[in-house]
Parts: sequence; C-alpha cells; structure tokens
Amino acid sequence: MKRNLKNKIAWVTGAGSGIGQNAAIKLSEMGMKVILSGRNLKNLKETSLKCTNENFIKICDITKKSSVKEVTLEIEREFKSIDILVNCAGMNIENRDWDIIDENDWDEVIQTNINGLFYCCRSVIPIMKKKNGWTNYKRIIMVRKPCKSIVRCFIYIFKTCTKCND
Repeated sequence: MKRNLKNKIAWVTGAGSGIGQNAAIKLSEMGMKVILSGRNLKNLKETSLKCTNENFIKICDITKKSSVKEVTLEIEREFKSIDILVNCAGMNIENRDWDIIDENDWDEVIQTNINGLFYCCRSVIPIMKKKNGWTNYKRIIMVRKPCKSIVRCFIYIFKTCTKCND
C-alpha cells in the first residue's frame, strides 16, 4: 500500500552523510518536507542541495538534551507536527576490541548512539501524540547497520522492542 506522504514532516538526524543523507533525499523525493539535522553545517547544506522538495536545516547535537529539546521545540513551532523521525545520527570508533577500547571513546559512542537516540524519541513522541493521536503516518525509525558491535546490538534490540501504538 503506497501512502501519500506529500507535505508530511520528516525529521532526519545524521542527515549530513551516509544512511541519514540517503534517507533525507529519498523522503524528499517522496514529497515530504524534510528537516535535516546534524552537527556539520557544510554537510547538511550538501544534503539540502540534493533534496528535491522543501527542506530545512536545523543544527543539532543529539548528545546534548538541550540541543535536542531546542530543535524539537523549533520544529513544533514552525511545522506544528512531526510525522516521521528517522534516527540516523550515530558514530563508531576505530579501536573496538574489548581489550584495547578506550573508556572515553566508549562513553562517546554510548552518549551518541543510545542516549542521543533516546533524547530524540522522547522529545518527539508528545508532539506526535498531540495532533489527532497516533495516525498511520506517525513513525519513529531507527536506522543502523547490522549488529557488528555491542552498541549496534543494543540499538537493534531497542528498535525491535519499541513499537508505536497506533
């Protein structure tokens, strides 16, 4: 079943590169208004140029609750709703072996890939529920590569155990 996504609002975190950039471009091609978020303005501008529909850049560091809250409030003020959240922001580290992993690097991965994901989900759910409750268009999507590390496995488990109740 193909849904009409024209002018629906999608917020894509990690939209400056990789999966997030490709998701933003595809959603734009499907007619959605796309909010592009990430930490690198130059990369977000490049993504913006590749989008075919309206798009808006919102710098956001998902590791900081205050940044997520600020952007979420801006989106609500400007668009009144968020129909889809696509969580693509994430990071990895070079030295992932348990015997050599640096604790500070580990903390940064957890803060970005798990806490940041949580901050984004938690901030949009009340907005999604406000407008006529949950509808078929309200979705939270966590995009990650297959489980190659403990963090990715945790995210996969979180994704499969967390459902939006339509």
